[in-house]
Amino acid sequence: MKITYITHACVMVEINKLKILTDPWLVGPSWGGSLWHFPTHNFTPQNLPTPDIIYFSHGHDDHFNNETIKKFPKKWFEKLIIAPNFKEKWWKDSLKAKFKKIKYLNHNEIFKFDKELSFQMFLNDKGNIDSSLKLRFKNRTCFFQTDNIMSIKEARRISKLGKIDVAFMMPYLTGIFPAFYKMRKEEMIKLGEKKKNSSIKYCYDLVKSLKPDYLVPYATDIATLGKNFYANFIHNNNKKDFQKFIERKNFKTKSLILSPGDYLNFREDNKIQKKISKYKFNSREFDKFKKKTNYSFSKYQKNEMILESLEKKPVINSFINKIKNGLKKINKYNFTVLFLIKYKDQKETSFLVNFGSKKIIENIPKNKLYIPKLIIFTEFYKIANLIKKKYPMNFMTFHNGAITCQRDSKELSRNEDKFWMWIYNLPF
Repeated sequence: MKITYITHACVMVEINKLKILTDPWLVGPSWGGSLWHFPTHNFTPQNLPTPDIIYFSHGHDDHFNNETIKKFPKKWFEKLIIAPNFKEKWWKDSLKAKFKKIKYLNHNEIFKFDKELSFQMFLNDKGNIDSSLKLRFKNRTCFFQTDNIMSIKEARRISKLGKIDVAFMMPYLTGIFPAFYKMRKEEMIKLGEKKKNSSIKYCYDLVKSLKPDYLVPYATDIATLGKNFYANFIHNNNKKDFQKFIERKNFKTKSLILSPGDYLNFREDNKIQKKISKYKFNSREFDKFKKKTNYSFSKYQKNEMILESLEKKPVINSFINKIKNGLKKINKYNFTVLFLIKYKDQKETSFLVNFGSKKIIENIPKNKLYIPKLIIFTEFYKIANLIKKKYPMNFMTFHNGAITCQRDSKELSRNEDKFWMWIYNLPF
């Protein structure tokens, strides 16, 4: 069983002549141009061997990537797709529109491909739409966490289902906090470090519960560009920091950092062949990345900003109407959000959403003082792309850098969390 790391959460598993590919995001950025591959890689659907099985863990853009799927060679669409059996209709509709042969697996369900190879699915036990997969071939087992932020109790349960030889684990959490919240630089750095340490500790607790022989950190191979380049040094995804934390704990699991093209080969004589390149994560490498990716980034930005020329009022009205429709379906609660949408000429429009009265106040008079719980800043062209259905994840696409926020408190409140879950699920 040869396991080759491709990029981010994409891994190629080769068992004799059979090839299994996980979460192939290979082309361009994800999350509406907010996230790019770092470190960069040279893999494409055209230069990878044809997989026999493709596993899609969930519908986020860096795992189920439409731009990559569009570039699939024709025969890839006829291959077996393994996917979690989520209840959400949009998930099955998305897969059915693209692929012919789909095997949905329920939570804990085992799919025996043949006498020696099986797959076991684990759906997130906290209600999130994520999954993990356990692949077993003969006496070897590989576990892919993907973005499944499971409970420690669930990790302990999975460990009792059988030994894990190698676990691919996500050591860091992404999202807009704190780098995309307005605050003092020193405070932002401090909160970024706190989030990083909390993520490392959580992942360590998972690993300690799963008890794999080998641990490979993955699914955080991303960076931001343009005006958001600074966020790379706030949301610090350096795998070496995670590896050092694991090694200081002196427990049996051995951590390995794989770069694109590196592999582990579990041979039949029980020996393990490895190809492990030097992992580079520093400001010099980020500068190289910025120069190398700048043309692609500029090209993508120009394409995004084409919709800036649309007539402003119909787009904004459509956005507000979608929010009004969403307000009809929720219970009142004490929370207010101010949207500030900036145009190319630096002018802006704003409106306030009051979840207590379930009303929207447009064209707020300058002499009227409103103190919202949350302010969301974004650009008009982003809203236009959303309304024109360019973002499959709807408003969740904004979650990794397409917005900047300001809140009246440092910590995430229960009502703010409720707001995010609500707007992420609005069908724009």
